[in-house]
Amino acid sequence: DGATRTPSVRMKIKYYTLPEKQQGGGFRVKQILSTDGTSNQKKTYEYFNEIRNESSGRLIVKPKFIRHIGNWSYITVISTGQLLLCPGISDVWEFNSVSNNQGYAQGAHVAYSTVKEIYNGFEDNYSIESSFTNWEANYMNHAPSNIPSIVHPLNGSLEKMIYYDSDGNIVLSRDYNFVRTNKRRAVNAAYDPHNNGVCAKDALFDVHYYGTYAYNVELQKVIEKSYLDGGILETETDYTYDSYKQLLTETTEDSKGNLVENIYYYPNPDTRTGLTLPANQESVLNAMWDKNYIAYPFKELKKVDGSTVNISERIFSDIDDQGLYYKPTTIRKRLNETADWAIENLEYNNADLVQYNKENDAKYSYYWGYNNQYPVAKIENMDNSAIQANATLKNYLDLLDDYTVINSTNKAAYKTLNSNIRGELPANVLITTYTYDPLIGITSVTGPDNEMMFYEYDNYGRLVLIKDDDGNIIERYTYNFIDIE
Repeated sequence: DGATRTPSVRMKIKYYTLPEKQQGGGFRVKQILSTDGTSNQKKTYEYFNEIRNESSGRLIVKPKFIRHIGNWSYITVISTGQLLLCPGISDVWEFNSVSNNQGYAQGAHVAYSTVKEIYNGFEDNYSIESSFTNWEANYMNHAPSNIPSIVHPLNGSLEKMIYYDSDGNIVLSRDYNFVRTNKRRAVNAAYDPHNNGVCAKDALFDVHYYGTYAYNVELQKVIEKSYLDGGILETETDYTYDSYKQLLTETTEDSKGNLVENIYYYPNPDTRTGLTLPANQESVLNAMWDKNYIAYPFKELKKVDGSTVNISERIFSDIDDQGLYYKPTTIRKRLNETADWAIENLEYNNADLVQYNKENDAKYSYYWGYNNQYPVAKIENMDNSAIQANATLKNYLDLLDDYTVINSTNKAAYKTLNSNIRGELPANVLITTYTYDPLIGITSVTGPDNEMMFYEYDNYGRLVLIKDDDGNIIERYTYNFIDIE
């Protein structure tokens, strides 16, 4: 009828007993309070845009509505004489979304573009204000019902952080510049099926074609300012990436113009062109690339004003019994292209590290228990091969699995077991043993001096006590919940 229509929006918030389960449009944390019974530490959150003098909340997911414009006509079903009201041929339906509004990867309906965290009761009281990119949704578009709504790809990316001291003075700020790159477009088809009853049109469905776009979202630049008594110290860091979103370079320029550059090399053949590689590394890196192990940098280079000051290389092993390439067996480092290498050697059993040593330094071996989930022993000055060859020592180490909880009924046997383990070692070998309650945490540590420490947990799996061998409490942890009005 030509009149202006303004849609109204209602949002539903679900309330649960536990605060962390609350959900709904615009729901947010107000305060977190921690206490040890005598002092409190409080974090308060504000969601306000001082420049716009209003809440910083933005509606980034469209409210759902449907509007019909058209005519209707009555038809009579001959076989039954029934009179039906059916849509006319000139009908228009307008939809803005049919997706579940809570189902977006970017979160719920409302996002906050400015969030301030205020810390009180800490050693230094301070506050942090964070700003985010949040593009508001366009609330109306003419589209068939099964075309999804689009949310801006930069939504949720950090724009700025400002750190304040207890007097409200700015001490540090960081500006973040995220960009969209590597745009890809796909053409999609949406099908609107017709009612196949007496009101059906001739066609079974309509086909609607539409395009969707995908981007990489990359951090391109960070500008940091430190507010000092003598002035502002500013640094600017730029980032570049390969086509797989792997960080290639990180270049920082300080207020005096000094450049610090970190360069990263990956199995991607494009990033290692012209490099001189250790023996067998070319074939190993090619195999990693073929198996999509692309996120493991094998070389890192640091330069200051163009001069190399540090080189670090990871040399990966040949294929193992499980066809895995991701384990570096050697890490070598040096200060420049002509300096000697400092070598670190690593040995694995499947994915578990069993031996580590720096060249001309102590050697450490690790023995794993609890179905290879946790290291139960760290042994200094003994090869892993010597451990594997000592069946009696291995049998004793395997018995550590039996001690998930140590109490008065098994403590004496546990002490005897540790003595037996140490009795199998040469005089120059030092050992630390560990026991665990799987999925809870460590329950005991016995050091090279055979002194024991025991760890106790509450029913929620939280550490509450650390005791020495005599049962004296060394540390106590308490957890309190306080209602916040």
